Amino acid sequence: MTTLLARTDTKAGTIMNPISARKLGTKGVTPQDAAIGIRVRSFRKERGMSQVALADALGLTFQQVQKYENGTNRMGAGRLMQIAAIFNVPASALMAPDGAAQLEQSLGDKMTTTTRGCKLAADFIKLEFDAQMLLVNLAEWLVQVQGRKV
Repeated sequence: MTTLLARTDTKAGTIMNPISARKLGTKGVTPQDAAIGIRVRSFRKERGMSQVALADALGLTFQQVQKYENGTNRMGAGRLMQIAAIFNVPASALMAPDGAAQLEQSLGDKMTTTTRGCKLAADFIKLEFDAQMLLVNLAEWLVQVQGRKV
């Protein structure tokens, strides 16, 4: 624990008491912070987003995004929620070691909330691999035609 030494207050000419109960600089970067940064970088790259674009969306400099991704700086819960919202994923996808599996689960949950989504999922599973790939390619093409990013 770091303590501040007693010092003389030159204006009042009195001696001030030491501050011993306060810990200074105890928040350090942990391996978990670095792992979250790696997942942020992965999601950003998957979406073809630059550090500058992510920084602009967050109202930060790209250097701060670099520090988050490298695990040099830790992210608060609010910032983590902002990033998750930008990537349209649950915050748990950024925090959990199996974030990709959680993301797949959440996408599956979204798809099966409608009758059409359930039918599509059920029919998709019945198709052979080549037919599934054709359907995936068709869906990607349709999204591009509509002007949305895949």
